[in-house]
Amino acid sequence: EGARRAFHAAHSHLIVDEYQDNSEMQAKLLELMVNQADPQVTVVGDDDQCIYCFRGAEPGNFSRLPQRYEHCTLVDNYRSTANILRVAHVLLEECARREAKTLAPTRETGAPVELWKVATPAEQASELVRAMRARHEEGVPWGEMACLFRCFKAGELGSLHK
Repeated sequence: EGARRAFHAAHSHLIVDEYQDNSEMQAKLLELMVNQADPQVTVVGDDDQCIYCFRGAEPGNFSRLPQRYEHCTLVDNYRSTANILRVAHVLLEECARREAKTLAPTRETGAPVELWKVATPAEQASELVRAMRARHEEGVPWGEMACLFRCFKAGELGSLHK
């Protein structure tokens, strides 16, 4: 209890970013760190982007925040186009452990979203190469295309460059 009082004396405000990726243990630790007599805590995150399940994070983290904390949901999206948000909404609206929300795009409609169904990493790589070649044949220079991978592991497929 003495350590908690000393912490509260030294830190009056707490800020937690990417809260959706916190585990239950981290949520309990935050609860101990917050001065309950004067709770000055700000958590930021997006429950639709919970990607660290292997570390104990799970969708619904925001529901673990005590009800006594004020909260607001920001819906203006500055990152994605309207088409991307529309597809994301359809894919996510049935998720039970998320806060119901509809994001409002601040950007143009954007290009149509393509969804590919592939069974293996090799099929995914082939489809990606096929799509890039098609765009190049339509006049898009190679230097204006890029592949962004969440996690790139050069395993059995090696490189997409042949």
